[in-house]
Amino acid sequence: MYIKILNLGKSYRFRAFLDILINFIKNISFIFVILLYILFLNKRYIEFSMLTIFVLTIYIVDIFNKENGLILWSNKATSNLTKDYLRALFNNSRWKVKNADLVDLVSGDINSIRGLSIFYEEIIPRFCDMFLFYIVYFIVSISYSTYIFLIPPIAMLLMRLVNNMVKKLQDKYDNRRDRNYINMSSKFMEDLNGINTILMYRADDVFQENFDKKADDHRKSIMFSLLLSLPKSMFRIIISNIGIILSAVLIFKLDIFIIAKLVLVYLNSHILINTKKFSYYNRQVMSMEPVLNRVLRMIKDQSAIENENEVNISNKIESIEFKDVYFKYADSDKNILEDMNLKFARGNFYHVVGKNGSGKSTLISLIKGRNEIDKGKILVNDIDISNISSDYMSEKIAIIEKDSYILSKTIKDNLLYASNGKMDIEETKNILEEYSLLKYVNELSDGLDTNVGEGGSLLSPGQKAQLLLAMYILNDKDVYILDEGLSSVNPENRDIIINCLKKLAETKIIINISHYISDINDEDMVVFFDDGKVYMNKQKELFNLENYKSLSRKEML
Repeated sequence: MYIKILNLGKSYRFRAFLDILINFIKNISFIFVILLYILFLNKRYIEFSMLTIFVLTIYIVDIFNKENGLILWSNKATSNLTKDYLRALFNNSRWKVKNADLVDLVSGDINSIRGLSIFYEEIIPRFCDMFLFYIVYFIVSISYSTYIFLIPPIAMLLMRLVNNMVKKLQDKYDNRRDRNYINMSSKFMEDLNGINTILMYRADDVFQENFDKKADDHRKSIMFSLLLSLPKSMFRIIISNIGIILSAVLIFKLDIFIIAKLVLVYLNSHILINTKKFSYYNRQVMSMEPVLNRVLRMIKDQSAIENENEVNISNKIESIEFKDVYFKYADSDKNILEDMNLKFARGNFYHVVGKNGSGKSTLISLIKGRNEIDKGKILVNDIDISNISSDYMSEKIAIIEKDSYILSKTIKDNLLYASNGKMDIEETKNILEEYSLLKYVNELSDGLDTNVGEGGSLLSPGQKAQLLLAMYILNDKDVYILDEGLSSVNPENRDIIINCLKKLAETKIIINISHYISDINDEDMVVFFDDGKVYMNKQKELFNLENYKSLSRKEML
């Protein structure tokens, strides 16, 4: 796993390792001072000059180094991984994750990804620090013909052995505790099913007493399990401190200069102290390993799918076509769509109408890729939709739903966010004036600085729908699909939005699932879903169909 994590945010990796090297040289600067002194006394002026230039260069670089390379690497890596994870997650559902049950899972995964900052900011520098210090420690030890350099690796090996022993004991105990918990839960459910019998014989006190005893035993077992983890930390500290003390004793018994002894003690202490900290942080990252492996696997699988299926496509979506499409849901024997042939072309506004359950929302879910058709093809610019990158589709198509997400910030913040930083607020205002959107903002006391609340809760449904459409216009999509986006909007706001969509339809594809036939003019293009069959025509022509007239009369009533 660590190899994969190291490859994240590679653009900042060199900068991070350079900072580690600079910090290392600063930490052993007193050794360089000693070396410079020895070189000067021995009149080795060339080596003295080169070493002086090297040390000064490091300190000059450090002075002008305004940003911490490790922090930059950490932020870049975790940010990229979060984006790749969310993209893979969203692409698995083709568009957006709407299932509320996934919220906790996604939040937990993102928290684990953020926790990776420990790897970049603590584990990497401590590992490199230990490695570099050990090289110097090894060289100094060998130069004085002593085997004192063996103490740090022996101490690390002992720490590892103790850690493994405690972990095996803890796993064994945890497995037994979990089995007892499952048995207790099963017994509780059995007793609960027989609660009437328990009450009839007035045995509820006994039942409560037994349950309390088992619950208390389970609580004690959890506490004992937590206590088992303490020896791992305790033994790391004990072994590390013994190694420091033992090394110091052995070093001061050596027949070498006192300065060399102090250097060895310092190097050895630094190595073993960092070993404790490294083990602590490493354990934190390893606890996240299952989540991180799943995240990395999901990203890898999604990338493989995209690389396999992605084909070249023109820059803009000119058409979306359904050819001989059949579809039914897995739990149904009846086709929702049968032999559907339908084509949406750029420069048109389409109203989609039909009774509830007739297939209107199914049409959108198929475009989104949430469901796979049983037979036929869905083509985008004459290319099968299954062979088109999900990134491309989500970039080019706006799905506007009544529960679409809005930032809990100001109206201005939402507009600037939607423009991806490509426009200032004046440019956005000019575009919105062209489409006659958000005029209600002028009536608000705070204007564009009005806070919309969580998910737009402080706006009316009509105001929220206008803001959503405005955001997608600024985002410049090729296709705009309103999936019940106007279902809760009052007639006044609905007229504003419909007029905006008609203007937008001059250069885009607009598909509006409509619940209001009264909003449709005779010359408007309508897609009528009627018991598995689909008709596309101008409204005045569809009035020749009895079922369409019937649907129209029901709305009028």
